[in-house]
Amino acid sequence: MTPLLPAVAGALVVAGLIGLTLGLRPTPPPPPTARRARPALARAAAVTPRTRALLLAGLAAGVVVAVLTGWWVAALVLPAAVAGLPVLLSAPPSTARIDRLEAMEEWTRALSGVLTVGVGLEQALLSTLRSTPQAIRPEVTRLVSRLRARWATEDALRAFADDLDDATGDVIAANLILGARRRGTGLAAVLESLAESVAADVRARREIEADRAKPRATARWVTIISVTVLAFLALFRQVRRRGAPVPLALRTLAAVRVSQLTGCEFCVDLNAAMLEKAGVAPGKALALPDWRTDPSFDEAERLVIEYAEAMTATPPRVDDALFARLRERHGPEAIVELTAGIALLRQREEEFTVVGLAAAAMLSEMGTVVSGAAIVEGTTSAGTARQTN
Repeated sequence: MTPLLPAVAGALVVAGLIGLTLGLRPTPPPPPTARRARPALARAAAVTPRTRALLLAGLAAGVVVAVLTGWWVAALVLPAAVAGLPVLLSAPPSTARIDRLEAMEEWTRALSGVLTVGVGLEQALLSTLRSTPQAIRPEVTRLVSRLRARWATEDALRAFADDLDDATGDVIAANLILGARRRGTGLAAVLESLAESVAADVRARREIEADRAKPRATARWVTIISVTVLAFLALFRQVRRRGAPVPLALRTLAAVRVSQLTGCEFCVDLNAAMLEKAGVAPGKALALPDWRTDPSFDEAERLVIEYAEAMTATPPRVDDALFARLRERHGPEAIVELTAGIALLRQREEEFTVVGLAAAAMLSEMGTVVSGAAIVEGTTSAGTARQTN
């Protein structure tokens, strides 16, 4: 035990000296940690100045529309539409990349064809300027200008690669530089092989882009239809004002009848729901095909429905007698309002019919859902019965 105690004491002394040395040694202060930006602030900082300008312009337009029409949703919808529609409707950046690749392939193939004639590389580069595709014409034009200014061929080709700023362009420029150094006869075959490789790359990229374009096209059509509907609602709000020359119930009856005649089930549901809100019994929508004989319709309703049918016919069947009766009963302002409303309805319903919007079953009667399909079917049956009679 006696020899062990000095050894332990010595180890403790050494450990203490090491700890003291490390404690007295100056240590650099830790680097300041960057504060993580909040996600919302980071996204706001990433918005480009052009997008900010579009958002401000859309907000100003939305406020103006909201003040004029009373439709305050426009203050939110218009900024999003003004800033988002250009992004949605424009071609993706990958399309421009593919176009540049295809232009490089065409230019390389044309250069290979010129070299097979036996001319020099510099003369071949000068002669391809006329047939250069538009996507890379500025870069090739600068290359030709440098060659005409007595630049060394290798230096001009290196600057050409910098102008293209593309991996495929670097490969093309590298092969041209090797050809300029060796001055051999195999450059044309090398360029032809390189053009085939770029063409295969272009075909593969176009197939991928075509698959990616399908959901974008669907989103684009949905957005266009949604914006059209919102614009229609903003305009039609003015037509449906309470102090209009034609009462709301009559205008809505005409809208339901137009929807029945055009066969748009979704539009029938939508307008029939508005008809119920206007205080008209839901059963009148089902009785509309027999408006001429049904005793629940008065003369004012029959006159408006007759005008709606005449306008919806192809070609329209509005004669002078109908026009005179409508003007005598409701006045010239009513004719203008009905004509504008029916025209807007027809345009909207043709769009809905084309995209195949199904019925929403918004009309309820006695706790039972009545869909637009039933009303449209009743219209068709009634029309067939009248033709049979």
